[in-house]
Amino acid sequence: NPSDLNSWVYWVRGLDQQAGVLLEQGRIEDAVDGYRKLVALERDPRKPASLAPLLWNNWGQLTINESRAGQFDAARKSQLVAAAAATETGSIEKSGSARQALFDMFGDALQARLDLDQGNNQAAFDQAAQLATRMRALEFSQDETGGNIRDASAVRANFLRNTLATLTLAALRTGRYGEAEAAARERAALPPNPFSELDPQDEKSRAQVTLAHALVLQGRADEARAITEVEIPRYRAELKAGVGGLAFTKDYSYALYVDALARPVSDPRRNADLAEA
Repeated sequence: NPSDLNSWVYWVRGLDQQAGVLLEQGRIEDAVDGYRKLVALERDPRKPASLAPLLWNNWGQLTINESRAGQFDAARKSQLVAAAAATETGSIEKSGSARQALFDMFGDALQARLDLDQGNNQAAFDQAAQLATRMRALEFSQDETGGNIRDASAVRANFLRNTLATLTLAALRTGRYGEAEAAARERAALPPNPFSELDPQDEKSRAQVTLAHALVLQGRADEARAITEVEIPRYRAELKAGVGGLAFTKDYSYALYVDALARPVSDPRRNADLAEA
């Protein structure tokens, strides 16, 4: 029913799931096209109202996947729309509130990620570090409800999680290994995403392997191996159980690479890890 907003909610969710499946299958162009068709719903003349409160995060997904695919001009255009959609969504929150401030940070977080993907590592580090500080400082009123956020603290944790992921990688690329370690530890300690149906261990493992990477680059190979020797058997067990897809393959390959870095050249597992990765 085009006049019923709930119908649009189900439509958005369905298209989002379809694009996610294509992405996990490694069909990158098809997935990006799927996200583009999703956000194009904003132009549908039958919509009962602005779809920004439904689509701001999907615009973010499109931005990130265009950027990962090297489509930087398209990603920049999508980032601008994502930021505007998030700001429009935040306008429903109480003016000047921490909840509104979260939405205002969304575009900057995407920009930091774009900079990282384009190799602008210093800019990504500076933006992510500044954003993380702002996010930590937010104080939410206990009696403030309504708007678009069911659990403001959980949303802040999710925003901070993504920002810390960007910050860690930018720190690794700019030689700030101690700061990368601190960001990875903070990321690993965040509460799981209550809005996701994915296994929270996946995100925790990503943070842990990134931490191991920061440790090995500081010459602390034993500490790094203590992490990878826990994570790699977990990935292998999942692989044996039939787990696959793009995200799993990327995570497992990265863990093997970091484990190889943490081993001396004479260790036969080093070359075996690299070959398997």
